[in-house]
Amino acid sequence: MKILILAMARTGSSSLQKMMTKEHGLDLVFEPMYDINYDLDSQINDNSIVKIILWRIPAGVVDEMKWWLELCSKFDKVILLSRKNLDDCAESIAYLRHHREINNFGGNMEYVWKPTSNYNEIRIMVEEYYNKMVELSKILNIAITYYEDIFDSNSPHRLRKSEIKKKLI
Repeated sequence: MKILILAMARTGSSSLQKMMTKEHGLDLVFEPMYDINYDLDSQINDNSIVKIILWRIPAGVVDEMKWWLELCSKFDKVILLSRKNLDDCAESIAYLRHHREINNFGGNMEYVWKPTSNYNEIRIMVEEYYNKMVELSKILNIAITYYEDIFDSNSPHRLRKSEIKKKLI
């Protein structure tokens, strides 16, 4: 089975991908859009799970929706992943981007939110791409899966070490 996780950043997509890889014995293809010379078709097979962040699209793509639809058509199962709380999503992205280079902050490190200078810009971007995900959801007739519904938000470990509450495949 070829599975695509098309996700907003900071939604537990890496944890979800790793858990599904282990649970279903799939080959993991982690964010291939980081590689400028990627050839996704050569990286996936009939037993792959691929995770792509919604706004990481190849250079030169003019019509994002058309690109996403073509991408989704290559997979047997597509999971659209977001957060219900877009403020939390924006805070997490803003904090990561702000502190990544300054403090060598990594995406899987715990932190306490403190306002960052980039928050407003990130919040606008998150809203824009969430709206695009909603549109994609409607076109594909695939419900959006939410972080808050599959990870234990009361866990002291939250997202990264929590158990998935329901099966997605």
